Parts: sequence; C-alpha cells; structure tokens
Amino acid sequence: MTETGEKITGLVGALLAGAGRSGRSENCTLVFYFCAWRTQDGRLFQGKQRCEWQGLDETQAAAWMQRITSWQQLELVVAGRTATGALLVQQIGFPEQPDDDLTRLGEIWQQPVVLETALFGGLELDRGLDMYDGVADWGGTEISLSLSCEDAAMPESALATATALFEQQAHWQRQIVACAVEKLLPLKNENWLAEDQSPLTEEAFRSHLEVQSIVAEDEGVFTFYFDDGDLFWGHAIVVSGSLAQGATDADIAG
Repeated sequence: MTETGEKITGLVGALLAGAGRSGRSENCTLVFYFCAWRTQDGRLFQGKQRCEWQGLDETQAAAWMQRITSWQQLELVVAGRTATGALLVQQIGFPEQPDDDLTRLGEIWQQPVVLETALFGGLELDRGLDMYDGVADWGGTEISLSLSCEDAAMPESALATATALFEQQAHWQRQIVACAVEKLLPLKNENWLAEDQSPLTEEAFRSHLEVQSIVAEDEGVFTFYFDDGDLFWGHAIVVSGSLAQGATDADIAG
C-alpha cells in the first residue's frame, strides 16, 4: 500500500521516459519506469514499476522527458497508485545523496548480458525492451533477430520459437509471403498504385518483398518485418502469426 504524500527513491530503468494524452484531454501524462526503488520505511524493491505524473502541459512533459535519463535516481512524492498499480507522482526531485543499494544495482544492470545460443551465436539483452538482439541468416541474407520475452531471465520459449522458424526457413518463407500477398496485394492495387501504373501481379508483388527482421516471442508467436521495395512508398510490411496457426495477419506500418 502506498500512502498519499509518501516519499519514494527509485532507480530509472533502461526504458526512456515518454508522455501522451488520454482521449481529448489537453493535458499530458509523463510515464517512466523504476527498476528498483526504496519506500519511505526503508524497504527495497526490485521489478518494473510504472510511474505516472498526470496533468502536465506539453512543455512541462517535454522538459521532464529530457531531464529523466536511464539509471538515474529520482526522489518522488506520490499520491498513491492508479487502479493498474502505477505510482501517481506529485513531485519529482533528485536525492542529495544517492542510495548505495540503488547505485550498486544500477552498476550491475548496466553490464552487458549476452545469451549464447547454438544456432544464432550471442544475442545481447536490450533491457529497455526485454529483448535479446542479434543477427542471423535468412535465405542467404543477414537479418536482425530479436527474442521478445515476457521475462528476460527466461528466454527459452522465445528461443524455441526462433529455432523452429529458422530450422524450416523454406516452409515459413512460403507462408509469410503468401500471407502478405493475400492480405496486401488487393490493398496495393486498389489504393497504392502510382499514376498510370498497372495493377501488380502476384509474382511482381512477391519480387519486392525482402525480410529485414524477425521478432520471436514466447509460446510460438512471431512477427516478420519486410522492406516493402517501395510497394507502399517506404512503409514496412509486417506479417505476424504463430507456429501453431501459421502466418495469420499482414499489414503496413511506419
């Protein structure tokens, strides 16, 4: 239980601060995350703790986004918690003396963490996104590979997803391209043709597709990102699905 007016000293994690509006509100909410924090009664906690400062104007939110940096210690005055457990911030300050335990944890967490794999070599942890990143060979081309884990300490499920995809590359290449053609070729020909351009055939559409990156997640879920070859004027083509259901959806993004 967090009391109104309680002071909390926390260590900002790797994820950068952000801000946004809710609905038609003119005010912004500043959002950042602690990876460890100490409550007013001296207890030390570790984990991912969302913090929200609501009711800021755009200039205030932008200024705090610049001031809050990864692995920085902040001293908050809070007004309790939201229904989803976020700390409601009333005031942000900077401690005169850093907390020794938080300093030690920050030093530990800034050390590189590399997941060594038999198929992909070393994949380095991006703590801000809870992803392990590296490169891999897909059809003779080097692409980016990320393992997106619910818990970065337990990457086995996401790694199993990636391994299954890469061990049957030809099968999955056919599936993801077929899904992209089925979902997006009609969109291309109806809304994205240049002036005087003829409708594309399936073969012409396929020839533009080139896998750039793959994100493998827990429980067999995956997402492929393609360079669109200017099919959609530079937007990425995104195909998602799962090992169990195959490629199920395709869209454009960016």
